[in-house]
Amino acid sequence: MLSFDLAEFRYEPFPIGLAKQVLAPDHYLELVAAFPDIALMKHLQGDIDKLSLSEKSNSLRYRRFVQSNPLWRDFHAYIKRRGFIGDILKMLRERHINLKLERKPTTLASAWAQVLVSLLRGQPPYDLTRLSARFEFSVVHGDGGYLKPHTDTPKKLITLVISMIGEGEWPLEYGGGTDVNRACDERNAYNYANRSLEFSDVEILHTYAFEPNQCVIFVKTFNSLHSVRPIHAPAGVLRKSLTINIERAH
Repeated sequence: MLSFDLAEFRYEPFPIGLAKQVLAPDHYLELVAAFPDIALMKHLQGDIDKLSLSEKSNSLRYRRFVQSNPLWRDFHAYIKRRGFIGDILKMLRERHINLKLERKPTTLASAWAQVLVSLLRGQPPYDLTRLSARFEFSVVHGDGGYLKPHTDTPKKLITLVISMIGEGEWPLEYGGGTDVNRACDERNAYNYANRSLEFSDVEILHTYAFEPNQCVIFVKTFNSLHSVRPIHAPAGVLRKSLTINIERAH
């Protein structure tokens, strides 16, 4: 369902990349049209200013919405299938990012047994049960919404952020791009615990503009600082995105 054939990465100060045309164009527009109403979402405030609908934010409404919409029900099944995490790890390995999250068998006998079971079940020949995947509907208000520089919680391992806007809906002058940041003060360089910084505490190394049908992909590290600076769009304009997180299951 998701294609990363056009994904290109940068590796400093942490692995982050962009995949364009990540969904088939017609399917993408269908998903954009079926994006949930913000009335279903929970307003998160503080170091972030966004609306969220996920397994963790308004979980009951999330489940009801996903199960009632065939498009999102199919997408949910795709993200939850066993092969999804393996596919993402394989895509990263092909781009020189080997996180070594697969747990390989320790003996030859167990290796053959695991391969056989995997083939019968259509699974990758690795134990990925320690990992889980979920997705979140996210909205940031266009008139001043923001996400302060942060590195993501230690539980998260890989994040994929898919823009959910139509063609011509989001002019470049609105802003809203994902900034790749570096701490100005070296004392803030190690930030695995995800302490949020102020915008004045970081320098911008690169910005991925917020454009339709693209996916920003990055790996959680001790310095994976990223942010969305306050957006300058008219009142009522919404920055809609879909965030897929691959996390430690326990």
